[in-house]
Amino acid sequence: MNYELVQLQEKKVAGLRVRTSNRDPNMSSSIGTTWHRFFAEGIYQSIHDKKNDKSIGLYTNYENGVNGAYDVMVCCEV
Repeated sequence: MNYELVQLQEKKVAGLRVRTSNRDPNMSSSIGTTWHRFFAEGIYQSIHDKKNDKSIGLYTNYENGVNGAYDVMVCCEV
């Protein structure tokens, strides 16, 4: 898989957040459930000030690199 690093301007986002870690045995399920809720419960549709029709998976607030907890946001730019 090829990766590309890009620099982005600061963005404001709205959506759902879940706190997890790579050591959490429910990590995949937690993230998947958050994506499902974002669309199935109408959260995506209820955000009226979206900049575009794109969804964002945002990983942030890392506690300790790959070993610590972090936040995953399923969101869109507002």
